Parts: sequence; structure tokens; C-alpha cells
Amino acid sequence: MDLLNYYKSIGEEICSTKDRIRFLMNNTHFLTDGELKESILRQVIRRYLPEHIKIARGFIHNGEACSSQVDVLIYDSKYPVLFKEGDLVFVTPDSVRAVIEVKARQNITDLRYTLSKLNQIAELVSDINCFFGLFSYDYERKYNRDLIKRVSEITNVGGKSYINHLVLGKDYFMKYWANDPITNEECSKWHIYKLEDLSYAYFINNLLDYVSDGAVSINNRAWFPLDSKERLKLDEINLEDDIG
Repeated sequence: MDLLNYYKSIGEEICSTKDRIRFLMNNTHFLTDGELKESILRQVIRRYLPEHIKIARGFIHNGEACSSQVDVLIYDSKYPVLFKEGDLVFVTPDSVRAVIEVKARQNITDLRYTLSKLNQIAELVSDINCFFGLFSYDYERKYNRDLIKRVSEITNVGGKSYINHLVLGKDYFMKYWANDPITNEECSKWHIYKLEDLSYAYFINNLLDYVSDGAVSINNRAWFPLDSKERLKLDEINLEDDIG
């Protein structure tokens, strides 16, 4: 069994489908291109979800306020929905399990708008343990420390972060840790990793862990092909150091 290449092939499939569609379009259809990239990601994730967990696009309404549109909205179907028509849903915060913003590409400047939008959505469900992530098909620069500093600055809410996972192209994966991955001690850190051709799969598998109550972590050898991604960590930053 070759799990490493199996999970790399998921990323290759996402990229090839995205490129195949892009070849059929000209530059006047960027909006449709973006919508198709969202649809591609939803379709891939849908294959792996437990039966009672559903994926759509839509809005979160708490009875007083409504979120902006969520590109990938994952919710527990055991809860009632306010509205559903095709792939569009309106749900209440208690049913939400994951919120993902999808982008064709990001640079360090784009992150302020994208992550600020995610923060605003997260405030509607801040008392629930949810997956909040950014999935960017491409990232326009090689890594430097300005990136993790920018992410820390934007996501820092009183020394903690609602947002917990970022993928920036097929290689860069970022994860927020509330407990240290080695010692399990409480912390508040962003780590960034260079996982060549594996960042898409690690993003999806961490998502599946959230929506399956830790079932992926229990069977981690089947879901995470690297013996330890910590050896591939490029950098880290502690949000608590930035308070005040």
C-alpha cells in the first residue's frame, strides 16, 4: 500500500480538474471560474464525509444576524435547516461543522480581506468547535516570515484564533494549535509546513477529523502518510506573545 502517493493523487486530481475547466474558459469569466473551483472542492470533500454530514454553499443565520455567503458550508443533517434548495442552504449555528473560504490564489495582501471575512463568519458560531479554513489553490510567493506574522495578526482574537487551517497552494499548509502537537501542553500557535504535493490532502483529512469527532486521529496511520509533519515545519508563531 502506497498511502503517500494515494494522498498526493488527491491533490493532483483537484489541480487537473481545475486546469481542465480553465482551459475551456477565457479571461472574461473569472466569476464562473471561481464558482467552479468551489464546486470542485465540495465534490472531492463530499466523497469522504460521514453520511449524516452534508456539504453545500450557503449562509448561517442565528435569528438576529446572517453571515455572508460561505463557499463551502458543512453541517450536521441531524439538525433542521432553515432553507434548502439544490446546493444552497441556510442553517443555524448549532448545525455547523466547518466553514471554508475558497480562493483561486492568494498573496500576503489578499489574506487580510479573506481571513477577516472568515473571522466575521466565525463570530456567529464562536462557541462551537468548528473547522474554519482557507483553501487557496495557489500562493504567489515563496515562504518568508511575513506570511505567518500576517496570519497571526489577522486571526488573533484575544490570544486565540477561530480560524484553524490554511492551505496555500499544493505545498504550504498552516495549522493553528491550541495544544502542542508534541507535548500536548496548552498553547496558542500557528505552525506552517511545507508538505510537497500533500497540503490539499492534509487540509481535507484535518477537516474530516473535525467532523467525525476525532475518528481520523484515532486511525492516523491510515489518514496521514508522513511519520511526522513536524519535521517539515518551516516556522511557528505564538499568538499569546502578540497580546497588547
